[in-house]
Formats: sequence, C-alpha cells, structure tokens
Amino acid sequence: PVVQAAPTPVAKVPAAPTFIKPMGKKDIVDMIRNKPTKNKILDFVLNQLLGSLPNDLEVYMGTPMEIVAVMARNHPKVDLGGPREEGVFYQNKVYIKNGSMETLSHELVHVTTYGLILRYYNENMRGLTAGQRDAVRNLEALMQGFMKLDGGFEFQGAQIIIQDQLDKGNKAEAVAEYLAWAMTNEEIQEALSVIPGLAFLKNM
Repeated sequence: PVVQAAPTPVAKVPAAPTFIKPMGKKDIVDMIRNKPTKNKILDFVLNQLLGSLPNDLEVYMGTPMEIVAVMARNHPKVDLGGPREEGVFYQNKVYIKNGSMETLSHELVHVTTYGLILRYYNENMRGLTAGQRDAVRNLEALMQGFMKLDGGFEFQGAQIIIQDQLDKGNKAEAVAEYLAWAMTNEEIQEALSVIPGLAFLKNM
C-alpha cells in the first residue's frame, strides 16, 4: 500500500501591523470649520487656535489599541502616560483615543500654547513679549483662584490633575493644564462664566 505522509502544516506568518494615518493641519482646519460642535464656546476657542496650529501637526484618532500601537512606533523611548489617558500630545503630534472633539481641542490647546508657557517658567521667559509675560502671570493667578473653588465631577478632576503637577513642582505643566481645561471643558466654562485663556491667545 502507498502511504501518504500528512502535509507539513504551513506556519502562519503574523501580518504586519497596519497603522492609522494621521490627519495634518489642513485636515484639522477643515474639520473645525466644517463640523462645528454643540458647544459655541468650544467652537469659538477652536477657531481662535487655527492660526497657531503648527504646519507639521499630526493628529491620530482611533481606538485605544490603535493609538497605543502608533505611539509605541512613533515614540518607542518616551513615556506618554498610562492606558487611561484619553488624549496625549508630544511635540507636534496629538493622539486621541476616545474620538471626542473636547479631548482633541484640549490637546490642540496644549500643542499651540505649551511651548510658550514652558519658556516662561523654565527658560527665564526667553523671547516672550511683555504681553505674553503678562498673560502667563494672569493665567497663574486665575489658576490659583480656580483651585479654591468647588465644582462638579469634571471640575474636581481638573483640580486633581493640576494639583498633582503643582505637588511635583511642575508649575508650567499645571498652568498649561488649567488653560486647556478652562478653554475646552463645558462644565468648567459654565462655572467660571468666562474663558480665561482668551487674553493669552491674543498675545501668542
């Protein structure tokens, strides 16, 4: 009898990972102009940011798994926070895990303003105009007042994040977080009845 050997199983080669493609500055500008949110204050803030977005901006929006993968590829040696972070920015790259326009707006505020705030606190105000220096000083004073207020769940969440940075001695990060939360979170905007960062944006 003819004995036929069983065919050798072919090992499955894992598929190469496919990464989501980033949106560039033009994509984000078009999105902001053509897809307004239900929050008029947030729409106003976003339109104020348009002129300050970096030309090499890259925004990645996807599932948490997709975002973690692309962050690991783009920044293999950088700690960009834990899995609970809904939005992250690093240099001119923004990563959004929850698809939220508020989260995107928060990170865009960081991208456009963090470098200036950092120069004020960590680089002896290098290259800042008198108007910019005054704007940062005013933001810090507003932040200190904000930390003494009572508010709802998101209000308190922002205070915890800001206080954590203050406890670590990271005043630039604390002021930057205050600015981003105050300019993009509806609950905080309603509680404050003002947009604290407008004077800052006008001096950028």
